[in-house]
Amino acid sequence: MRDISEFKSGQIIGVHLAGISVTRTASLCGVSRATVFRVMSNCRRKRKLSARDVQVLTWIVSKKHETTAGQLTAELNVHLSSLVSTKTIRRELRRVNIHGQAAIAKPLVTRASWKSWVVDNVKHVLFADESSVTLFPTSGRVIVWRSPKEAYHPDCFTSFEYY
Repeated sequence: MRDISEFKSGQIIGVHLAGISVTRTASLCGVSRATVFRVMSNCRRKRKLSARDVQVLTWIVSKKHETTAGQLTAELNVHLSSLVSTKTIRRELRRVNIHGQAAIAKPLVTRASWKSWVVDNVKHVLFADESSVTLFPTSGRVIVWRSPKEAYHPDCFTSFEYY
């Protein structure tokens, strides 16, 4: 595979961006299809975050799963020389397979407390008609950043208490 000049690579990029197919671009410029693919893959824009920055971002998310994208952006921009947007933060988190998803709700019942339950505990359950009762910390969904393998990680749950 030989190196091509800057002019030739500019020609390839221009012809390809005009909407012409890869095969036709290769025949017009007098290069192989593989060269067209290589030039087009190398002409992408550089990433705003380095691999180290993404590693720091995933570390921050693993410590604080319920952090919003805006808070993550503010925390990361303190350490970066060039500022990034919340959209960039979301894009980079999705690229490393971390998505903002609804937290799984689980009751705040430990094994020890459940073991000592008796029938009398059922009498303490409150049943109400036509009244709004909020069992969860918020009436809406709680969104957490997590990867698919962290779905049942204790930090990714929202717990609630039965009254």
